[in-house]
Amino acid sequence: MIPQTNLQYDRELNEQENQKLVNKLKKSENFQRIAKAMHSDSKQAKVRSGHKVHYELEGDNTNLKLLLVELESEKIVYYQESTSAERIQEDMYGAKGDKSKNQAVIFRINEGDVVETTGAYSERLSKDFLSAELRSEDEVSTSAWYDGCYPGFNYCGADCGTRGSSGGGVPQGPYDQCCLEHDNCWANFGTNDCGCDCRLKSCAAANVLHAPVALHTILMSWFPREEGCTC
Repeated sequence: MIPQTNLQYDRELNEQENQKLVNKLKKSENFQRIAKAMHSDSKQAKVRSGHKVHYELEGDNTNLKLLLVELESEKIVYYQESTSAERIQEDMYGAKGDKSKNQAVIFRINEGDVVETTGAYSERLSKDFLSAELRSEDEVSTSAWYDGCYPGFNYCGADCGTRGSSGGGVPQGPYDQCCLEHDNCWANFGTNDCGCDCRLKSCAAANVLHAPVALHTILMSWFPREEGCTC
């Protein structure tokens, strides 16, 4: 899929930077759509945490600002803004949980509409998982897209899957299934196909609670690869 890299943690965003991003979010139509679908008031958004990270691939440095916003208890919105020499890109998703029903619902934008995906409850919804995972030495050190597979996956990685030197077999969960489907799509329609990359991002967003922060952050900012393609 993509070459080897590591997600490098820089620092926490300061209060002014956090507020600037929140104000930007509140003006976003996509954010307002997601908040409405979650039956929440977008104006009441509060910052849980914000961080600055970066990674380098193929000689290009990508800087990211990551923000975790709380609308209500166990109703969150994750937002990332990535900036590279090629482009500036934004991605977001909403999530709400019902622990008593062991259920979580992901809200994402697909072609201007809010799409909901229901899955198993995650403790991430009640915790500041973004801060915890980014500050974890293990999380940063295992954030490489190795020459083979990303740890714990059979299809997410640079040389991974049935067409790679490692991996293959049964996908390790729904996020890994997204990578398998993307591999098959590229095989059918060509490397860097716009439609394939956009479907990968949509699938990854729907199953984000099944992926480490580092893996999801890099995937969402790296794709789509085709020049002029927007998802």
